Amino acid sequence: MENYGYPADDSSPGMGTAALVLGICSMILLITGLSFIAGALGILFALLSRGSGRMKSLPKVGLMLSITGLAIETAIVGAGIYMLRSGVMDPYIKQIQELYEYYYGDSGDSSDYFGDSPMAVLVSCPSPDISRTEWELFEGDVL
Repeated sequence: MENYGYPADDSSPGMGTAALVLGICSMILLITGLSFIAGALGILFALLSRGSGRMKSLPKVGLMLSITGLAIETAIVGAGIYMLRSGVMDPYIKQIQELYEYYYGDSGDSSDYFGDSPMAVLVSCPSPDISRTEWELFEGDVL
């Protein structure tokens, strides 16, 4: 097919669509940590879809979403690392340890916890809504 004097279009519409889809995925997957992978691939596909000409609107939106997803994910991970290292989370971690000791009666040694099957752990875990005497009645029941 001849171009009739127009420059050849060597851009790839499939790559542009992939960049847009990965950009959307990078925004959706922010909480899971997979946003890094989707964002990086979205940026790569957006740049590859350009060819030698100008970038079209579909890959541009995918590029912007991918960069935004990467930036937000980096901020979330950075804030999490800062909170864990600075001691901001210490009162909450202490509260979780106290609740663990209250319900399981030990200092949090997880060697026996992970040795049991998930069903056995569920059966042995008392509900905070019932008293200790009520729990002893249910202790022998099997789900």
